[in-house]
Amino acid sequence: MTSNLSSNAGAGQTVLEADPVTRAGPDDDLLTAGLGLEGLRNPVLPPGASARAAAVHKNFREVVDIAPGGVFDNLIAGGADGLKVSGRDYAALIRIPGASQPIGANLLVPDHFDWGRPVMVVAPSPGSRGVSGAIGDIGSWALSRGCALVLTDKGTGGVQILADDTCYGTDLEPAPASDTPTVFRLRSTAALRKFRKANPQAIALKHAHSGDNVEALWPEAVLAAARFGLDTLRRREGSGQPPSALGRIKVIAAGLSNGGGAVLRAAENDKGGVLDGVVAVEPNITPREGHGGKVRFGAGPSASPGRRLVDYATEMNLLLPSALRAPELADMPFAEVTAMAEARQAAWADGLAKAGLVEGGNTAARASDALRRIRALGFGEDSEALLPMMAVMHIWPAVSHTFVSALGRLPVEADPLGACTAFARTDALGLTLEELADPTPEQKRLFGALSGGLSPGGGAYTIYANRDIHPSLEDALDLRRMAMGEGRNGGRVRRGSEEVLASARGRGKPTIVLHGRCDSLISVQHSSRAYVAAAMASGSDTRQLRYYEHDSGQHFESLLGVPGISQRYNPLLPSFFQALDLMRERVFGGAEFPPSQVLRRSLPDETGENGLAVRGRLSGEILARPGDNEIVRSGNSLGIPA
Repeated sequence: MTSNLSSNAGAGQTVLEADPVTRAGPDDDLLTAGLGLEGLRNPVLPPGASARAAAVHKNFREVVDIAPGGVFDNLIAGGADGLKVSGRDYAALIRIPGASQPIGANLLVPDHFDWGRPVMVVAPSPGSRGVSGAIGDIGSWALSRGCALVLTDKGTGGVQILADDTCYGTDLEPAPASDTPTVFRLRSTAALRKFRKANPQAIALKHAHSGDNVEALWPEAVLAAARFGLDTLRRREGSGQPPSALGRIKVIAAGLSNGGGAVLRAAENDKGGVLDGVVAVEPNITPREGHGGKVRFGAGPSASPGRRLVDYATEMNLLLPSALRAPELADMPFAEVTAMAEARQAAWADGLAKAGLVEGGNTAARASDALRRIRALGFGEDSEALLPMMAVMHIWPAVSHTFVSALGRLPVEADPLGACTAFARTDALGLTLEELADPTPEQKRLFGALSGGLSPGGGAYTIYANRDIHPSLEDALDLRRMAMGEGRNGGRVRRGSEEVLASARGRGKPTIVLHGRCDSLISVQHSSRAYVAAAMASGSDTRQLRYYEHDSGQHFESLLGVPGISQRYNPLLPSFFQALDLMRERVFGGAEFPPSQVLRRSLPDETGENGLAVRGRLSGEILARPGDNEIVRSGNSLGIPA
């Protein structure tokens, strides 16, 4: 990484900036890294693909439904050809106050950047992903429409193979020397050296093991990336532009999931007015307690939502293995896969019953009770078709373990469960551990791109104290206790979780919150509904805040390319892109947003030969006049049509 160290005056941040790279031609571009749409659709990377191409390939395929016949093709300006965007790539590592590790950022400026209506989109990664995490959805919208794009990992996504201290640079390739700037490198301590000697196969993950409460730093990470992008865009790209053009640049912060929560909290913290508008989709956001906001769904009673992710994630981690045996889930997609672990799940249900956490005289009854408790937790019945797939993907163990570790600032050598992340071989479905295994040279080279910042990922799995890739019931109980502030590390986790709560007091910025009602990861009841209700009750300026709730949208857009799931849900991406279009018009022309509303679309009734739903061309569903679907405020209560 050729670099020059410069300080961003007044921002309290230090930027280590790489020389810009021009990305053009058939073998490279800003958006698809030379893969094009067909290369993205191919599940196999071409031989010798760069780490950047591997990261782009992974983040498109895991975040966006790019299957043929889906909606993606007709949403891109210029169609498939519009994905090949030439321009300049400015990579940087940014040090912000309070963080022991840098955040990664890339400013991507297309050749057709529109200086007439200049927009820069700041896109923090979803989940625990690295810097390219938002390239597929937000990146596709921004770059194909002539906007500049700042991608940031928001302090997640980095990995370190402890055995030989392999770390990764801003190009995601292994760093050639120990003094090379990297996205993540732990400080060598006696405790770390002792741990590495005892666990030579262990891997450290930036989100979980940095020693920072990473989630608490997300708002400043977004603002730091925005400041870096604006400064670089004006200084490096705007030299031939009049000062008036440089002053017209509008900054939209847009994020999905963890990235969505990051942009909402960044707007709350934006005292300098860096951001002009915010679009948050399925955001991981929780307002502070005692805000007074209530939600009324349909004709039901008003409720006070707002449970934290680490709270309901650790409860889901307890309940789901038992609930998978519920007769109500027997016909759901991938139920036959999870049934392979029937004995383990039955024993789990028995253990929950002995602990007094579920009721029922047999396994089926206990499983149904666990499912009932999941519904009471804040997940609607429409999300239940995704529960077996959530188990196959190890979602709840991964989220619970990562967030407890991060909120508690627990280093890799003090794992809360005595677990570690390591390369391993499993069966084809990733359900049964076969053996720990050293990475192949290619696995090691691409691990910084393919890990996703979470375990499992990139060929690595969490190996628990029971020497399995599945936690024990006692592991899940321990995580639950810690999330509730109890037992060892409980106080640390409780303090960390207090630091990430949102004030829900906006600064009058144009803000759109979009959420799928069928979300099976970020509970709509405890996140978007709770946040908007709290903002409405806060007394702050919410005249430019809109909430759009999609009645058949869910969290994992890429799963719409899976038969059985494809028919049960509709894509959220058209409404996501429409929200971004609305925001661009708002920050330039002052156009009013449509009212807050429930977005309706009928489920498809035709299935193609590939087993996927036939949808045709879809646009966004946000209506200028929503009629009976309008979401209305009555006092401190948010009324949402069923």
